[in-house]
Amino acid sequence: MGDVSPPPDPISSAQSANERHGPSRSPLGLGTTITTTTITVQDHEIDCPSSDVDAGSQLNPDSPMTKPLPHVVATASQAAAEPLKPVFATPPPPPLLQDIPRTSVIFSPSNAMEAPDPIKKPEKGSATLVWRDVTVTTTGGGGCKRQVEMAPPTKVLKSSTGFARPGSMLSIMGSACSGKNILLKSLAGQLPNSAKLYGEIRLNGFQQPLPHGTYAYVRAEEELIESLTVREHLYYSALLQLPSRLPLSKKLSQVDACISEMDLEELVSIRIGCSHKTGGLSRFERKRLSLAVHMLSCPYLLFLEEPTYGLDSLAGVLVIATLRKLASTRQCTVIMTMQQATSHAWPLLDQLCLLSNGTTVYFGPSKGALEQFANAGFPCPRLQNPTDHFLGLIDTSLDHVNSDEESGDQMWSQIESSAVLRTLEATFQASSEAELVQSLVVQLSENEGPVLESTGHPGLLICISVLIWRSCVSMGREFGYYWLRLLLSAVLTLCIGTMYFNLGHSVDSIRGRTAAVFVTISFLGMLSIVGFPAMVKEVKIIYQEIAQRQTGVSKFIFANMLASIPFLLVLAFVCSSISYFLIGLHPMFTLFMYFVINIFMCFAIMDGLMMFIATILPKVFEGMVATLSIQILMLLLAGYFRLADDLPKPVWTYPISYLSFYTYSIQGLLQNEYVGVTFPSTIPKAPPISAQVTLQNAFQAPDTMLGKWVNVLILAVMAIGYRVLVSVSFLLFQAVTLYKHKSLRRSQNE
Repeated sequence: MGDVSPPPDPISSAQSANERHGPSRSPLGLGTTITTTTITVQDHEIDCPSSDVDAGSQLNPDSPMTKPLPHVVATASQAAAEPLKPVFATPPPPPLLQDIPRTSVIFSPSNAMEAPDPIKKPEKGSATLVWRDVTVTTTGGGGCKRQVEMAPPTKVLKSSTGFARPGSMLSIMGSACSGKNILLKSLAGQLPNSAKLYGEIRLNGFQQPLPHGTYAYVRAEEELIESLTVREHLYYSALLQLPSRLPLSKKLSQVDACISEMDLEELVSIRIGCSHKTGGLSRFERKRLSLAVHMLSCPYLLFLEEPTYGLDSLAGVLVIATLRKLASTRQCTVIMTMQQATSHAWPLLDQLCLLSNGTTVYFGPSKGALEQFANAGFPCPRLQNPTDHFLGLIDTSLDHVNSDEESGDQMWSQIESSAVLRTLEATFQASSEAELVQSLVVQLSENEGPVLESTGHPGLLICISVLIWRSCVSMGREFGYYWLRLLLSAVLTLCIGTMYFNLGHSVDSIRGRTAAVFVTISFLGMLSIVGFPAMVKEVKIIYQEIAQRQTGVSKFIFANMLASIPFLLVLAFVCSSISYFLIGLHPMFTLFMYFVINIFMCFAIMDGLMMFIATILPKVFEGMVATLSIQILMLLLAGYFRLADDLPKPVWTYPISYLSFYTYSIQGLLQNEYVGVTFPSTIPKAPPISAQVTLQNAFQAPDTMLGKWVNVLILAVMAIGYRVLVSVSFLLFQAVTLYKHKSLRRSQNE
């Protein structure tokens, strides 16, 4: 074989190749048109796809990608007469897979995996993660839609073995349902409850759970508080993450360091979400902010789910470069999953783990994967993105695409993917690199280093104060939280007040006053639903912070309740002021203040009810429908449409009618208006008509002044009760998370 001489002008070569052969088929046989370029090998011309090569780029003669293979040398006449074919070995029929001719590339640790550094004891402040024969079974498909309906336990990860060292970046790559996310969650202790883990996972040589503050788990899409600026979000996150023993000056310096490290200096004063002044942060900027939030605690281990998800190719390359820089400068261990990498991101990858259907196809340096696949008989076509080539072989979902007759000249189109996978797996297991990986795993497992300990939590008062202030800022800036409710409620009460304007104080006004009170309370409660989308966002934030152990349930519930009181008081006072005096209710200050307190309690109950529904139905549409349905049911049982004594006793009277807060609110307001009031009789010389009797006959309400305060007390208990339900919902989530960590620890010990 002679040396490969690069063409002097790749553009002109590509044009000449197109003139001879015309457009070629995509390597995957999908019908995509790409250009070709001509490479001279021993005075012969070979056409290769050039879709991933920039114009003017030169080929390295010493690169394995440009070395000629025995089965691709053709004569000049054959190159001119025959149509373009991919640079692949001609495959025999699928049953004779073992007879596929191998290429001349000899796989060895010297050309695939550099000799590793001598195994040293992990230094303090570093984390070496080793796993051996990790197998995961699940009854729910592990989050994969293709396997959800499988009733028996299914192995979604099969005997995975590997390691990740400080300063390195491990990329777990594979197609959908390949098991890459399951492996990442297994290492980070984030497996779902339906999964069962077997095998051994060691951190610095010890089998221990990941302590708080020593690791960070970044999801594909992180929830951010859109009403805060970048600096505010980082500042509040630092106060909630960093231990209380650190002075405030060091926390602020850590925030500034993360801003500088993630290149966020120009974005510190911009709000994360959309506003009337700015469109908010882009997906790339949000990704950098999410990384900055997790790097505040200086973790030793950084787990990332699809860090390039939703990003364009350039932004994805920049994110990979940032992670490579973090691993190098901070000496942290970076482990991430990827669907695939672009041709520009491929040189940035360090360690690579290829998975297919839960089976490890390759583990080692990324550059060694090319020679590993070539040694198995599937060399990567010249000038093609390597990850496209890898996924085209190991993705079983491409079988129905590769069965097209037009793609029959492709090697893997004539072989079933299961046979290809068996060949790749057998080749890797028989290689010296697999033996080297096993040897390194054993050495790293036996080399015990420092035991990582938790970095600590912030104090209780600091955490509650930060949550209260952050909630106040968020509620004040989020237009849909309270300000939209205030605007709509003011318009509604103005309409109701003008419709029932100045009803007077006669017997004939009782019916109109009762209707005005009922309409005011019912529609104000129903308008509270406009704040549900903002509440769903806040609940998602809290779920995320609880999962990351940044805050607690009781702290959030208490802080959120205190933060909402000023806004609810303003909302209740404005609505009461408009409706109370326009309708013409009794102009006494004490009666007016009771009206305000009653409406305030209704608003507090509605906030608790919406938050509880948001915890169990996080989707906005479903949650709003559920909230509206519950309110309508409560209105029907409030005693206005049908008295409580007339309702069927089972179910409707006991217990549903007693759970309707509208019942106690309307009774209290009617008592506030009529108890102790008399009206002159329309019959001559007849005694005055007592409003108490009318109230009893009409709505079966108590006729004492004490009754209205009892109703307020019941409303207060219900407002607290809904918050307790929210706490129970969060505690169940927290218990599930804790059970998940304990189950993972128990599985590792077994």
